[in-house]
Amino acid sequence: MASQQELTPIAVTVKQAARLLGTNDKQIRRGIYARELPVVRFGNSYSIAVDDLRAWFNRKKGVL
Repeated sequence: MASQQELTPIAVTVKQAARLLGTNDKQIRRGIYARELPVVRFGNSYSIAVDDLRAWFNRKKGVL
């Protein structure tokens, strides 16, 4: 039996992004609407690249 490798996601939903950052959907959507956080749109939902989420978070850390 072949071992199954665990897949690492390259993108997350708004809800998943909020959970990862310990915030709420509204904060993530503000970043999207302000065009600070790049997304890919699939119908009515957004997909956020994990690398873009990490970069956005690091930029926001320097704001305070």
